[in-house]
Amino acid sequence: MNEVLKRAITGAVFISLIISGICFGAISTFAVFGLFCILGLHEFFKLFKNSKYPTLSLWYPTILGSLAYVAFLGPTLGWFSNTWFILIFPFVFSFFLIELFKKDGEPLKNTGVYLIGMLYVLVPFILMNFINPKSLQGEVTSFWPLLGMFIIIWTSDTFAYLTGRKLGKRRLFERISPKKSWEGSVGGLIFALIAAAIISYFDDSHGLLFWLASAPILAVFGTVGDLVESMMKRNLEVKDSGTILPGHGGILDRFDAVLFAAPFLFTFYVLAEQF
Repeated sequence: MNEVLKRAITGAVFISLIISGICFGAISTFAVFGLFCILGLHEFFKLFKNSKYPTLSLWYPTILGSLAYVAFLGPTLGWFSNTWFILIFPFVFSFFLIELFKKDGEPLKNTGVYLIGMLYVLVPFILMNFINPKSLQGEVTSFWPLLGMFIIIWTSDTFAYLTGRKLGKRRLFERISPKKSWEGSVGGLIFALIAAAIISYFDDSHGLLFWLASAPILAVFGTVGDLVESMMKRNLEVKDSGTILPGHGGILDRFDAVLFAAPFLFTFYVLAEQF
């Protein structure tokens, strides 16, 4: 199959899955991002195991992260009480136990990878379910905050690439990503602001100022997220995080900007609700 066609089909399916998951409600959002979370965790640990951490456990942290995802979000969906949340704590410390019973390997390095994986992959996917702060009380008033986050990041990424190709001269972070430019980043930010203004027209729950304030957060930290993933891949000496998405690489390759931007956006939304 033609590479361009392969990328187009994969991209269309990927975007459709995200949009439908968000728009059909809290349970579909939980399911779709839960799937991506499990795949992302497995991909993260496999990436490290195959590169420089051969004694790293693969399935245990992936299963643990999946259980943590359910434990965090189950109470808001009314599936069980908040007391189940306390199971997270012994689960986290079990990372040390699995290394304790290994006869070889580097336990401190492996444990560090487990904890970083939870922070880098699990936490953002959990927070995506709470991007609308009212979701913390189990009340979803609008799908626009979460959907808008993806639209703005996709817009910023696309136009940063196009602007950078056309006008890019000054490298943004050449040591990590030689192709990114300041001109591209500014172009991505401008179009992110335009996208935010358009979204505010459709979102009855949040005004223009709210969305215009969100756009720079997503554009800036989305770019940082891209650079962070590039830094990890360079350190591990790999090109893509995985191969599950034909023509696009892995789950982490597609979510790199979102994984880093989502926690900052969530923090902004919660603070904005206080004023």
